[in-house]
Amino acid sequence: MEYKYTESMVSLLSAAEEFLAGSAEKKNTGGIPEVSVGDVLDKLTVPNENPVVISAEVRCPYAKNKDAKVKVMASALSGDERNGGLGLRETDIKLVPNTFGVCKLFMGPCLPAILGSRWNGCDGGNLIGGQPSVNMSSYMICSIGGLITLKTNGQRAGNAKKEYVTLEMLQNAPSLNAWAYKPVDTYDVKTSLPEYGEIRKYTQEDVDEINRVLEKYEINTPERIAQFLAQCAVESEAGRLPLEQYDGDDIFAYFKKYEVGQRAIDLGNTEEGDGAKYRGGGAIQITGRAAYTAFSEYMDDPKILEDGALYVGQEYFGESAGYYWSVFKPESANDDRFNLNKKCDENAGVYEITGIINSGYEGYPEREKYYDYYIGQLNESWENDD
Repeated sequence: MEYKYTESMVSLLSAAEEFLAGSAEKKNTGGIPEVSVGDVLDKLTVPNENPVVISAEVRCPYAKNKDAKVKVMASALSGDERNGGLGLRETDIKLVPNTFGVCKLFMGPCLPAILGSRWNGCDGGNLIGGQPSVNMSSYMICSIGGLITLKTNGQRAGNAKKEYVTLEMLQNAPSLNAWAYKPVDTYDVKTSLPEYGEIRKYTQEDVDEINRVLEKYEINTPERIAQFLAQCAVESEAGRLPLEQYDGDDIFAYFKKYEVGQRAIDLGNTEEGDGAKYRGGGAIQITGRAAYTAFSEYMDDPKILEDGALYVGQEYFGESAGYYWSVFKPESANDDRFNLNKKCDENAGVYEITGIINSGYEGYPEREKYYDYYIGQLNESWENDD
């Protein structure tokens, strides 16, 4: 059954939920409940202007797992940078993971259905991409039942942006490729061929983008960053290969290998030409229709699926790698065997991480060299910050 709400019912629902929670807590400690509906309504009407950004966490009173970390995502194309990430807008309602686990109302998997496909209680005086911005007083109404409210605003402590890596760090790797950028200027979807611009050295703007990706996808410790950069450096030749390369004169014939047998099934390639269209793209070379479909939905950008690798290599070089590392690969299993950040926290070696990224272990010795360089640089940087 779907429940329909009016705006006046929202306050009553929230008040009742908090009242019951407060009463239960007092009862458990032997005290007398002191929560009043008036107190709760007063709290609801007090504006909270703290801006909410991507990766803010939300809660639902009917989630069986109260410890589930459910985060909100924004479209990178429409958001703007706040303290710690892209600001959330009224229509940014995508939850990652898109579940709270089990819903206590009907004891089944949580499948949120947000009424109106929008947040309520947004700030119309603070627009992002022409839309009211989300603040800590905002809430979403689930048609199944329950009020989805914010637990955290997703911001970092402090006002300065975190600089995980520096331009000097990326340019001074001895005996290894310094990071460079080979832009995809234009491309032809029909031929699946790009036209590249001239390779250039990395700039501070490029480094800022890397740091944004690291922050967004919680690749935020020396071990995580060193492993991530080492994999990206080999997969994309430190930025020189925004797209997977091919041999011969016929790109479609070369990537036909991605359209047959178990490999096609694993990659989700179902149509002729999928091999070339969804070949490796971005810093970590995401591959296959399944990965591009998931990334397109995640970024709320249909052109990712429409144009495939060409578009990702042009517009989402770093973003696609962060997404693959922290979202797509971990969610491709029913356990933690592909949780790359967790693997790093458990001190998995470069060999194990490489096997998850590249089952053929191609370029493993180079990945090891990059890792050794980056972990040394990052550990020194972390120590100097302390």
